[in-house]
Amino acid sequence: MNSFLIYILIKFIHLIINYNRPKVVFKLINIYGLKLYYSRPIP
Repeated sequence: MNSFLIYILIKFIHLIINYNRPKVVFKLINIYGLKLYYSRPIP
């Protein structure tokens, strides 16, 4: 369930990035997303 919510969040972020691409925001989201992805508990 938790991974499903993260998946939706990532899809939503990609939608936002596709509509307006400020590089700074993209970098911040990318770094935060990677941290979230790698710090998630492995099932």
